[in-house]
Amino acid sequence: SMIYQLSQEYYHHARKVYHMVKTEKQLQQYYTLIQQCLRCLTCLKSKPSMLQEMTLQQELLVTLQLSEMLMEHTVDNRDLAISYLESFKIKLLNLRYDVEDLMLVEFMLICVIPLNEKSEQALQLALKNCNRLLKKLAANIAEEPQGNTVLQKWLLIFKFARIQLSLAISTDRTLPNVKNSLNTSQVQTFVYMYQDALSEVPEGLYPLFRDYLTLSLASLKLEHNYDAHVLQEIPSLITKDSPFLNAWWQLLDVCRMIKLDQNIYDKLNEFVDLFKTYKKLLNSMYTFDFLNDICPFLQIDCCTFTLFNLKKILLLMQSVS
Repeated sequence: SMIYQLSQEYYHHARKVYHMVKTEKQLQQYYTLIQQCLRCLTCLKSKPSMLQEMTLQQELLVTLQLSEMLMEHTVDNRDLAISYLESFKIKLLNLRYDVEDLMLVEFMLICVIPLNEKSEQALQLALKNCNRLLKKLAANIAEEPQGNTVLQKWLLIFKFARIQLSLAISTDRTLPNVKNSLNTSQVQTFVYMYQDALSEVPEGLYPLFRDYLTLSLASLKLEHNYDAHVLQEIPSLITKDSPFLNAWWQLLDVCRMIKLDQNIYDKLNEFVDLFKTYKKLLNSMYTFDFLNDICPFLQIDCCTFTLFNLKKILLLMQSVS
């Protein structure tokens, strides 16, 4: 519909100008775009005549985006966002629903909203629900002798969700009970969870997601001095054209050399090639949507950076190396 198209124009323009906001006037303009987008989506969701004109797939997209934006850009609208998702979930269950649609709603309820809310109680409940869903998915897959690629994909996605929720509960210093770093037993548990998720990635599929998990595991091991092998070599990447992955890999290699007390001056000079390759992105905000590698509608807050800020960090490291 025209209203949905208008909402997306507001949304994409807001995303485009976000990293350029420097003054109060520009900030007001940004939030005006977000507000207009929210008004359009709310109109589509709240008016019965609008809902009747939408297909189930279109209503799904509106519900997911509206719920996410309510959590990210408004205050005290968590319950409203959840109510939109829960009511749409009930609607799906009462119809001949598509598994993908139901899983997308479950991902929002179990992973995206609790991580955004940052409440220990909400995270613990979400982790419990995530473990319950993983058992259900595994049982359903076991019942099909030929396997089920859709369910296997979502088993992998929710194993990732379990890692994110568990990490938030254990390492998010904004939570009242998180005071110390991970102990050896906790690190070992997370290493197993990453390895378990990586073992579920089908050969030749989801290279961005596989590389993200691989570097996350390497980062965990480096930070906690868990595995001597990672000090010898950071695992190589499958994806060669991602500025985020390449920058992350290079930084991990620098950290590895620092832990070995090696001279990093020459290594830092290798970043020159990275900046030449992605020169056009130097001052742009780059968001690494690795979950889109698996499902185009999946999003989660993480991995937003600028190469310009990375360059300043490296110059500081170079000055003291």
